[in-house]
Amino acid sequence: NTQADGQGTAYNANETFPMGTADVILYAQWTKPNTPTYTVTYHANGATSGTVPQDSTQYEENKTVTVQGNSGQLVRTGYIFAGWNTQADGKGISYAANAIFQMGKVDVILYAQWASNPSTPSEGNVTGPSASEGTIQANPSRFIQISLETNGGLSLKDIEIAYNTTVSDLPIPTREGYRFAGWYQDKELTKLWDKGMQVKESFTLYAKWTALPEEEAIDSQPPKTPQPLPPIVTFLDIENHWAQEIIEALATQGIITGYKDGTFRPNETISRQHVAVLLTRAFTFEPSRPTIAFTDVAPHHPYYHEITILQQAGIIDGVDGAFHPTDHLTRAQLAKILANTLQLQPQTTSSFTDVDSSHWSAGYIGALERAGIALGDNGEFRPEASVTRAQLAAFLYRAMQQ
Repeated sequence: NTQADGQGTAYNANETFPMGTADVILYAQWTKPNTPTYTVTYHANGATSGTVPQDSTQYEENKTVTVQGNSGQLVRTGYIFAGWNTQADGKGISYAANAIFQMGKVDVILYAQWASNPSTPSEGNVTGPSASEGTIQANPSRFIQISLETNGGLSLKDIEIAYNTTVSDLPIPTREGYRFAGWYQDKELTKLWDKGMQVKESFTLYAKWTALPEEEAIDSQPPKTPQPLPPIVTFLDIENHWAQEIIEALATQGIITGYKDGTFRPNETISRQHVAVLLTRAFTFEPSRPTIAFTDVAPHHPYYHEITILQQAGIIDGVDGAFHPTDHLTRAQLAKILANTLQLQPQTTSSFTDVDSSHWSAGYIGALERAGIALGDNGEFRPEASVTRAQLAAFLYRAMQQ
């Protein structure tokens, strides 16, 4: 274009024009590429009345989708509404109301699922030679409720599901100083909940916990000769820094190290490859999928082993087949990595003023906030900011306490 703002004469490649009596400057013109978006459509799947929920949002890849409930009162004669599934026959992925998932690269159709409705009260009867020897059939509630008693953990909302359906997954509670050890059907915690059970009546599940080991366990054996404590590792440039004690604690454990000149440089940003190294020092990972080589991390890369461990464990995925090892890690990316490491359930809400619910990492940030790992600053999380070395130390330290 003959003007930088595009208001002049526009020309396409190979187009000709007559030269005038003055020099001509042609300015490159730029348009922002359209980011692909995808939709969520709800399908009645045999309903005889009511309307499906409407979701007009255009979701970009990795955006969080919150599944809607049966807001349009879908009804199918002889059946009970039992949630949604990605396949009409129920063999895909099931979702209940308010469940969340990350949008992929294709539009999503969620089909209403229907469970057979037991007899209505008018169809109940007494069978057998006498009422005392017979049975009375009654119509169970359309929906039944599962109450979750966390036994000292953070409280969880009750779950409503259709009669005679199964619950494949339940939320995982958190409790400071303890590790979750499963849901049990009795207060005495002797009968473990069976995920394959068909649910026909309301009931309560009870969380079981195992205490995390103390830093200094009490030994029933005679006291041993006291061993000298390891020296506290410190650095020349962290005195009076807000993260000094955290940095020293992790350095003493051998999780983090400084530079040859004795500094830690707490306010410098940290690269993705170095975060991979620190994570493998702090946590133990088990492979859960085959190795998929990143195009920019060759086997001779100095951190190939650590990066591959995280990839096999499902902690990192990269972008378009690349890991970008030397790029700075953002706080949003760190939230996803730590949430995956700790297997935290994404949370749909967050108190951070700069984390919109539509942000791709909102669920991970909410999970870290709920677990007490993400604290933010003045009510903000700054998801796109690069992680500093001190901030990473703080995140790691809190995550290791889980």
